[in-house]
Amino acid sequence: MKNEVYNYYIKKNPKITEENANNFLNDFSILSVQRSLKIIGIFSRLAIRDKKRNYLKFIPYVWKLLEFRIKNKNLLDLKKLFDKNIKKKFRKKIKFK
Repeated sequence: MKNEVYNYYIKKNPKITEENANNFLNDFSILSVQRSLKIIGIFSRLAIRDKKRNYLKFIPYVWKLLEFRIKNKNLLDLKKLFDKNIKKKFRKKIKFK
């Protein structure tokens, strides 16, 4: 369904040509990663500072989206950084004391 929506948007938007469709997808991936990181940060803050731990259950899903997006060749350095510093086990289930 994601591909259908993406293709529909590309066809309907006259500013996006075949030549720059890859640039658009790359920009989309970058913004998606940025948004996911922001969400993880906000949900973590809410859990730690405000004791709103119910947000923690959403973080693994956001990590899943994030990991899908960082497969983009332009984000490989970020993927390496995550893989080096944040264990996959931690990404699947977030806990704060």
